[in-house]
Formats: sequence, C-alpha cells, structure tokens
Amino acid sequence: MKARFSYLSGAVVAVAAVALTVPLTVRSGAAAQSTSTPAPAKGVAKGDARLIAGKQVFDKWCATCHSSAPSSPGTIALAAKYEGEMPGVLEDRTDLTPEVVSMFVRSGISIMAPFRKTEITDAQLGDLSAYLSAPIGKRNAMRPKAKPSGARK
Repeated sequence: MKARFSYLSGAVVAVAAVALTVPLTVRSGAAAQSTSTPAPAKGVAKGDARLIAGKQVFDKWCATCHSSAPSSPGTIALAAKYEGEMPGVLEDRTDLTPEVVSMFVRSGISIMAPFRKTEITDAQLGDLSAYLSAPIGKRNAMRPKAKPSGARK
C-alpha cells in the first residue's frame, strides 16, 4: 500500500510541476476585456469603438476561415453554398443580424466548431455581431485598402 501511495504522490507532484511551468492563457470575464480602446481607423468616427472592437474580434477569431483570401475554407464553403446569390466573404454580407451571428458563433455549423465564452466573451460577441451587422460602408472604412499591383510594401 505504501508503494502505491508513493506512486500517486509522485504523479501529483509531476502534474503540479507541469502546471506551474505552463502559462495560463485562458481568460474570461472582465480580465479578458481590453482596457484600452484602439484608435479609430481613418474615416471611422470615434463613436464607432464597438465596431472597431468587433473588427478586432473578427480578425482574431474569424478571418482565418472567413476572410477574402482565396484559401479561406469558410468563405469557399459559403460561396459554393450560395452559388453567387450572396457573397461568401462574411464582411461583404448585408443580411447578417446580431442574432444570426451569435447563433452561429455559439452553436457552430458543419465543420465550424462553436466558440465558448472563454474564447469569445459575450461582450466580444456583441461587438462582433455589431460589426458584421453594421452598414457595409462603415465596415469597409475599417478594412485595409487593397494595394495596386506592383505597389511596394
């Protein structure tokens, strides 16, 4: 019995040692909220801070699959689904409501996994929903302008 206890206590020490060396990256609640509001992009009113925050959430969590890049799997899937009737790029859509955005983010669909509140907080989801349902002119003012071909960095 003593050997078994020794084995278990060694395992507990090993787990604790690993836990102390791995940085804690999951934050939720007020700790996950940004304490500073980014400066508005050129052409964006200061009152649009929520849209700016929503654009940041989109760029962090959504753009990998839903940007206008030709290799974005979510954009490719939506373009195939809608067959040109609606854009596949989420930032180009004009039919998204905050409720629809929230439903897909929290529930997922097809191969898109749902996002937990520890990943995208309710406040961040509200910002994202506000951004994707804002008038397209306001969203376009926040998106980087395409460089003409041959332009230098």
